Amino acid sequence: MLNAQTQQDDRPKRSEQRQRTALVALRMLPAERDALHAAAQARGISISELVRTSVLAEIQS
Repeated sequence: MLNAQTQQDDRPKRSEQRQRTALVALRMLPAERDALHAAAQARGISISELVRTSVLAEIQS
C-alpha cells in the first residue's frame, strides 16, 4: 500500500503556471479539524486536497 508521500512523489510535476497559489482560510472547531484530518488520512490525501475536491464537487453538481 502506498502512503500519501509516495503517491505525491509519483504524481507528475505541475508547470509553474498551474501551481496552486491562492489561499482560502477558514475557522473551525478543533473537533472539526480532527475529523477532516482523519478523513484525509483514511484516503491518503492532504486536508487541502480533501476540502478542495469536496467543495468543488458540491458546487459543480
